[in-house]
Parts: sequence; structure tokens; C-alpha cells
Amino acid sequence: MSLKSKKSSLVLGLMLTLCALPALGRVPLREGETPVVAIADLPSPGAQQKLDSLFYRWDSYELDLPAIERQARENGRLKLQVGGRLFDLELQPNDLRAPGFTTVRQTRRGAVKEKPSPVATFQGHVSEDPESIVRLLIMKDFLQGYIRTQDEWIFIDPLLKYSKGVAPSKVVVFDEDDVRPEAGTLCGASELA
Repeated sequence: MSLKSKKSSLVLGLMLTLCALPALGRVPLREGETPVVAIADLPSPGAQQKLDSLFYRWDSYELDLPAIERQARENGRLKLQVGGRLFDLELQPNDLRAPGFTTVRQTRRGAVKEKPSPVATFQGHVSEDPESIVRLLIMKDFLQGYIRTQDEWIFIDPLLKYSKGVAPSKVVVFDEDDVRPEAGTLCGASELA
């Protein structure tokens, strides 16, 4: 075998190994279920600087928000693959609006009562961890909330919260322990406590 062939075989083997690593330790999918995969997405240098001032460690991703909303509404479940981890979430709508809530729009002809929008707030837990707590605000163009287990408290914030003009599908993911003390009131972690 030539040196070029050996190098090609070595590179191919290394690539296959690296591609297989993220699959180790994941929760297996049930037949017919497809996770929504978060695609790593580095924000602009200005946004990175802002995030670095608020968090010790953070990750940013691009998400398919319509698919997330569809899974939550249709199945009461959300399988979200973020940073090599698979979160299998069991969700149910959690309407925070007051009983009898109505939406009224003022027009030239007077007040028009509108049909309320679908519930966008969800509560639940991580599958097979009934003690965990999940709270998410899910819309086709917005995602925010947290996943709390005995070992960790993970927050998902829209990147728009930290950087103007960013696509709504971009989010920042961080752990409670990664919030800098001086930023506690800015990132929303203390609001959700």
C-alpha cells in the first residue's frame, strides 16, 4: 500500500471515529421519532463579547423552531439534540392566562373580539425523570425556558435577548453555574428561579 493510500485510510478512519463519538451515550430514539438537532452557530464577535461578559461558558445554536413547536403540540413530546446530548422531554400546555381571557382589537368600526392564540407555554419533565422540571415558551419563531434536573439547570434563551438583529431561530444555552454573579439579573436566570 502506498503512503498516499495509508494516509487516506488513516484520515477516513479518523473521520468515521469522530462522527461516531457524539452518538455514544445518547438515549436511543423510539421507532418513528426524530429529534430536532441544534446546529452549532457562532454569533458575531460583538455578541460573543456580550455573552462572555455574562457567562463563564455558553453555547449558541440554530434551531428549527417550527419543528419544535409541531412536536410539542402534536405529540406532547420534544426530542431536542443539543451539543451531543439528547433531551427527551414530555410536555403539556400550561396556559398562564386568566380564566375567561379574551383578546380585543380596536378597529375603525370598534372593538373586535378575537380568537385567543394557542397556548405557547409548556410544562413537563425529562422522560424517565419525573422529578425534573421543564418550562418552555414555544412558538414558531421563539423559544425560551429551562430544563432542571437533580444535577443541572440548563437555560435556553433567544440570542435576540443579547444581540439585536439576530434571527429568532438562534438561541444561547447555558447552565445555572455558568452565569457570572454580576450578570444574574440580566440573563433571566434569577427571573425563573
